Amino acid sequence: SKNVVAALRTARDRGTSTIALTGQGGGAMAEYADVLLAVPLSVTPRIQEVHAVTYHIICEAVEAALCEKALAPTLKANAVTEKR
Repeated sequence: SKNVVAALRTARDRGTSTIALTGQGGGAMAEYADVLLAVPLSVTPRIQEVHAVTYHIICEAVEAALCEKALAPTLKANAVTEKR
């Protein structure tokens, strides 16, 4: 949509990194996304199914990275305690 493309332009102007999930070719979003995940299909329901799986994988990776950072001091303290 025009609103999504406008948001990508604004993000670029502000120096924010963007990821776009699209169908085949990326459409107008391809020009403005820093990372383009274009599903090489033209059937909307199939594209949406791939996007749903992709969202879950991205969320899982972000969650793992955030939890790892949050737990790092605790894990380090436990490792020191266990050595004594």
